[in-house]
Amino acid sequence: MKRLKRSKIILSLCMMLTMLFATAIFASCEKAEDSDSDPSSSETISLSQEQVTLDLFESATIFATKTNTDEAVTFKSSEESVVELKVDGDSVTLIAKAEGEATVTAKVGKASAEVAVTVTDSGLRPYITLSAATADITEGKTYSINASVQYKGNTLDDAQLSYEIDNPSVAQIDEQGNLTVGDYSNDAHSAVVTISGVYRGYAMSSESFEFNVKEDVVINVNSTVIDLYTADPFNEGHISELGYDELGIAVIVKGTELEASAITITSNDEDVVVYADNKIQAVGNGTTTITVSYTGVSGNVYSEAITVTVIRPTVELGIESVIDLDKSAASNTLDLSDSPYAELIDLDGAVITIGDGKAEYTFVDKNVTFTSFDNCAVGEDLDLVIGTKTVEFKGKVNLATLIIRSYEDFETMRANYEANVETSSSFGAKYRDGYYILGQDV
Repeated sequence: MKRLKRSKIILSLCMMLTMLFATAIFASCEKAEDSDSDPSSSETISLSQEQVTLDLFESATIFATKTNTDEAVTFKSSEESVVELKVDGDSVTLIAKAEGEATVTAKVGKASAEVAVTVTDSGLRPYITLSAATADITEGKTYSINASVQYKGNTLDDAQLSYEIDNPSVAQIDEQGNLTVGDYSNDAHSAVVTISGVYRGYAMSSESFEFNVKEDVVINVNSTVIDLYTADPFNEGHISELGYDELGIAVIVKGTELEASAITITSNDEDVVVYADNKIQAVGNGTTTITVSYTGVSGNVYSEAITVTVIRPTVELGIESVIDLDKSAASNTLDLSDSPYAELIDLDGAVITIGDGKAEYTFVDKNVTFTSFDNCAVGEDLDLVIGTKTVEFKGKVNLATLIIRSYEDFETMRANYEANVETSSSFGAKYRDGYYILGQDV
């Protein structure tokens, strides 16, 4: 009986352990089933595109979106000879390498996604382009060759460019295409730079950049437009000449200003202005140019033009006179000696007009003696203009048909009038419509 009781105890213990073990297994399975049935606890991944078609030398970027994980996304190409990958975090750049197809797989944890890539060849190729194929570069200066690689309207910044110059004695060039030019030399002042390029193993056709070295010559002037006056009768601001320093002329060669003796200054019309004694001097009315020039060691002439307008000032004579059309009368002489600017009056080549007509004259000791009148209408307060080479003088005159100084002059006036009435063509309308003045000595 004692042995039977012990067997019952052992059997009971075994049954209890078996039940506990079964309960634990069931609970574990239930927990696992609950975990598998909860989607919020599993990582997922998706890609921004499922299919991509690239032309040879093109690229495209794919973005991965992941959930329920902080793990890094891994990418793999099934054909790296067709599509090469450049990973940047959760994105990848697909680089077309050769015609064909490939599958790119993105994976995070147990989740994965794929994009199908097709690479075609349109026949288009990258090429080198220059913003300028030639240039004139000043000696001692730097110049950047603006070269880039273009493909289907886009700039390929990751293309490799190289530069080679055929004459290093003219200039030096660095890896970025920056030229440093030496001094000008008649022996060597031009060179050619060859630009070569490679993109993803493809060697592009080279391009050439040709340049000439020019001398470092700068010509400065204060102004390229100047007004001068043929005389300065009434205003100190109206000058008739300008000195070398006043013109601000400076010729600078390689940073050094030259002496005036090394510079050539010429007038295109010396009847208007001349350059003498280091001065621009007004001569006559008109417009011309003064040219400042320098001949460099190359033989090239560098120049700057200054437009000069010479103005003839107008001066009021301040006199009023009476002129008799009777040539024999003494009153056809105009005395200019009392004019405020008599010392400026030089009638050599001058033209005298009265109203709309022109007067011929002789000029002695500031006295104008009229010898004839052409189309000069009689009347009072007529404009008298004396146009000299340097000054234009203006005044007023009364131009009389006759100045009556005696009874005989009066009879002449009456006879002229009566004759004109009887025969209008005998003396002309100017006598009938004449302007008669009583002289002071009547």
